[in-house]
Amino acid sequence: MDFGLEPRHEEIRALVRRLATEVVCPAARRAVEERRFDRSVVDALSREGILGGPIPAEHGGGGWDDV
Repeated sequence: MDFGLEPRHEEIRALVRRLATEVVCPAARRAVEERRFDRSVVDALSREGILGGPIPAEHGGGGWDDV
């Protein structure tokens, strides 16, 4: 039995890891230091389709499965 991720899941994983490293973590540090929320994080996640990924395609989302 193969418990590895399918290629599309690996792509999502790599995208999320890249965004976390390049966008979310630096913005979180700034948010703590400046005591303010950085809307650019939400915008970046939205642009890359992360926020809508789990929402069914028939409702305008990415239609990601549960895996």
